[in-house]
Amino acid sequence: MIDYFEALSIIDNSNVNISTCKTRLTSSLSRISASSIKSIVAMPRFDNSAMDGYAVKAHETAHASKCEPVILTVSDHISAGDDVKVISGVDNSAISINTGAAIPSGYDAVVKKEDVMRYQKKASSSDVIELTTPVIIQENIRKQGEDFRVNDYLLKKNTAISCNTIMALAASGITEIDIYSKPTISVIATGRELSKNALDHSSKIFDSNSPYIISFLQQIGIEANFLGYVNDDAYKFENMLKKIPPASNNIIISTGAVSLGTKDFIPETLKMFGADILFHKVRIKPGKPILYARLVTGEHFFGLPGNPISVAVGLRIFVCRLIRKMQGLTMESPLKAISVTDIELKKNFSVFYKAYMYFNHAGKLVAQILPDQESFKIKSLLKANCWASLPSTENKTSGVNKIDVYPMTPIDCFNYYMEN
Repeated sequence: MIDYFEALSIIDNSNVNISTCKTRLTSSLSRISASSIKSIVAMPRFDNSAMDGYAVKAHETAHASKCEPVILTVSDHISAGDDVKVISGVDNSAISINTGAAIPSGYDAVVKKEDVMRYQKKASSSDVIELTTPVIIQENIRKQGEDFRVNDYLLKKNTAISCNTIMALAASGITEIDIYSKPTISVIATGRELSKNALDHSSKIFDSNSPYIISFLQQIGIEANFLGYVNDDAYKFENMLKKIPPASNNIIISTGAVSLGTKDFIPETLKMFGADILFHKVRIKPGKPILYARLVTGEHFFGLPGNPISVAVGLRIFVCRLIRKMQGLTMESPLKAISVTDIELKKNFSVFYKAYMYFNHAGKLVAQILPDQESFKIKSLLKANCWASLPSTENKTSGVNKIDVYPMTPIDCFNYYMEN
């Protein structure tokens, strides 16, 4: 059995195949960027109107007042997308303009539609507007490059791509980006007790681990292939492994059969299969029997214990760490929170608690350890939004104040730590 941090170090030092590929921007959500991207255009691309109104020359309105209003002839109209090069301004004129339309040459301000009176001048077919207050130069104009300038960074390398990122890239005309290739993940469930029709048999249970693993990975943009159930059959397990196409960026995850029971066949079967067992059993609770190995064909193998909370911890803390490495990300650092629960450090074991974190009235991040921490109990997981982590100690210690917390939602483990 090894220490928790030793297990993390083994994962950190594993050889992984980091490859990249191109993808459409619209297919990049939750993926990790493999290169930095700079804006190729200024945003906005041109000076444009921030609202519906009238483009004017500010100096022509400088003396406007209620006693002596300035009268300007409405000489043209511009909508968003119109070519303004064909419009030439004349003295004492205004141009009706819509939001987003380009500002024509010679005009340097926009007055809001509701701030002027428009009417038709007597003995003329032209409309005019009447201004009773001066207009400030550049008023209501969105300046070219005010948001992004050419060569401003839109996306840094090794960053998780969000919908916000996609908006910025699309606005700059980017349609294709470089991303890290996703690992291929296969899931195998062991145990004769698992059944899709558990209600038909008093000694059977529903499989909750496989759906959890698959949905967890989907939230971080990775599809997992469920290979099926092998019951307690080592021969069937070995045959299933042989059918997986070999690749060094593959991850295989099994649930159950890694402890010391008579049916826990996975460690010995992996050895017979020629696998290198990098660690088996870690001083953590829950999930102590966890196993990490490399197959002779290069795949990474995680054997997670059968209890559902042990699966959740192993997936979030260990498998996610390897996925980060494969995606070109640096290793994750926990958040620090104030504990509002009286807890003890466990002798010689690092412990992960289902917890709920929030900001208190003083703006401090606090974490509440939830009840029912046993590894078979799922109910408190429904309220949990993080894992509270306490390190091992040589002696039991009470009164812990500051604790480490890891967001439980899978996507957070990429987005919150992508710049660490």
